[in-house]
Amino acid sequence: MIDFRKNADRILKDPVVVNAVQRATLHALKKREETIERIPDFEDLRDRARLAKEKVIGDFENYLKLFKKNATENGFIVHEAGDAEEARNLILKILKAHGARTVVSSKSMTQEEIEINPFLESHGIKKYETDLGEFIVQVAGQRPSHITAPAIHLTRKEIARLFSEKLGMNYTEDPEEITNFARNFLRGKYFKADAGMSGANFLVADTGSFVIVENEGNARMSTTLPGVHIVVTGIEKLIPSIMDLPVFLKILAPSSTGQRQTVYTSIFSRAPEGREIHIVLIDNGRRRMLKDPILREALMCIRCGGCSNVCPIFQLVGGHAYGSVYSGPIGIIWTYAIFGHEVAKELPFASTLCGACREICPVRIDIPRILLELRRRVVEREGGRPGEKILINVWAGLMTEPFLNKIGFRVASKVQTVFKKGDKIKSLPSVLSSWTKFKDLEPLADKTFRELWKERKGS
Repeated sequence: MIDFRKNADRILKDPVVVNAVQRATLHALKKREETIERIPDFEDLRDRARLAKEKVIGDFENYLKLFKKNATENGFIVHEAGDAEEARNLILKILKAHGARTVVSSKSMTQEEIEINPFLESHGIKKYETDLGEFIVQVAGQRPSHITAPAIHLTRKEIARLFSEKLGMNYTEDPEEITNFARNFLRGKYFKADAGMSGANFLVADTGSFVIVENEGNARMSTTLPGVHIVVTGIEKLIPSIMDLPVFLKILAPSSTGQRQTVYTSIFSRAPEGREIHIVLIDNGRRRMLKDPILREALMCIRCGGCSNVCPIFQLVGGHAYGSVYSGPIGIIWTYAIFGHEVAKELPFASTLCGACREICPVRIDIPRILLELRRRVVEREGGRPGEKILINVWAGLMTEPFLNKIGFRVASKVQTVFKKGDKIKSLPSVLSSWTKFKDLEPLADKTFRELWKERKGS
């Protein structure tokens, strides 16, 4: 079971990580805001993207069938894997058929999901991550901390020390020199690799194409230089038509990195002569999500990471607190759906339900609604925490009965003076202590709304 509280407590004791995550997420949000101001039809694009995803989800198997047919006609070799184990074995079989001992790979969360790296290592195959962020966390022996920015939790000094100790780089904290070192280290790997691997941002049903967007050019190197290329992707990446692609490209980059457009957009529509391109389509719980009337909406996710950037909890603790390859608000849903209740039952409560994730989502996924439903399912199965039901019933009574509301808030207004220090409530006792463990609370107003309204009417 993922213990979010324990993970978060550990991370919160490390101010370096907390500061690094906050700085990076707030910077991404600022860039997003500046960029979408220059896209006058951004809200319309969000609506069009959602409609396209709803179209796929409403007729999923037919769109998948169409993609597989067209991709096969394009010369791609298409496989389907029901779960992570089947996917790993499929990939291993392809690599063994080509005698592959080294693999270069561009960024793919689906590869992380099926834990392909340790699996290939155990079979004597070395896989190099070539996205700079992924390469950094691979050298560090860690998981990515963010869907689009894997090394968001690491500072420049930590990366410099890591490369110096693990790869023999002459110590420098200059970002350009560190990047050049990584580029030179990986450059030879592309030419010597026996195979390349990638994910896919979009699978275009009506053309049988797959699309990769990136900023570093490493995906183009990984997908074109080795003799065999394996695309590892979830079946939810489908979009109906090539005419829908510009819509998604226009909303993905601003929502993810705050760019107007990514540096490279590669559309693969045909297998080059003399090279094999395999597409491994992975279910691993996605069809189960499709059948769920609440969870199916999460299949619209385009992996932009915007909900993580805006989430007040993620901003404090980063991705590793979630204990899963998928972090942040949408990551909670994916982890619960794919890895199951027993693994992820604590995660739906790792949210303030403030709604910021719903507001920022480029395809308008109602993440808070889904998290509330997951909480309901957890409580239904686990029975809730001791005393929780009593507290909720007391709160419901206070909020729905005018007389109790009036008396309750008058009492609370008096009692809070015991806990106030200056103009904040610094700590609360017993079961309420979690509310003030890491933050101060605003006290109740001296006068209730009803009292203020009465005065207003009187005047």
